[in-house]
Amino acid sequence: MHKHKGFTLVELIIVIVLIGILAAVAAPKMSFSTKDANTYEFRDRLLSLLRHTQLQAMQHTVSTCHRVVIQAGVFGQNNNCTDNSVPSSFKTDFLGLTAAENPNNQVSFQVNNSTISGVFDIRFNGLGQPQEDCADGCTLQIVGDDTLTITIESQGYIHR
Repeated sequence: MHKHKGFTLVELIIVIVLIGILAAVAAPKMSFSTKDANTYEFRDRLLSLLRHTQLQAMQHTVSTCHRVVIQAGVFGQNNNCTDNSVPSSFKTDFLGLTAAENPNNQVSFQVNNSTISGVFDIRFNGLGQPQEDCADGCTLQIVGDDTLTITIESQGYIHR
């Protein structure tokens, strides 16, 4: 008796179908534009900054201002409660986004589906709860090719 070596038609069809499924799922993920990639990066940086600032507020509860300031195309940590500007540079990248990193406001920021006019101020108290402009909770939108959101609950839970 002869034993034939090779693949059956069913095995070949299964492999082709699996490759097709992988290609359909992976191709959109690889076709990000720079603006789209920036949208995701800036959302993740803002999310990290909000959580970082919240943790600082919970650790240092005595007379220190812990806040994140957001303007149309920039955001940053500014612990000087009398200064409403976003610093032009940061010691480390995770403390904010400068205008140089977001030229021509390719990615912009909104709050509760409204464009930010002036400065949006998020401060945290010693319990990690948002104060000032976000005291009742708010939803931040990062608008680029996609619109991504960060939600800050009034109890202090920060999530995408």
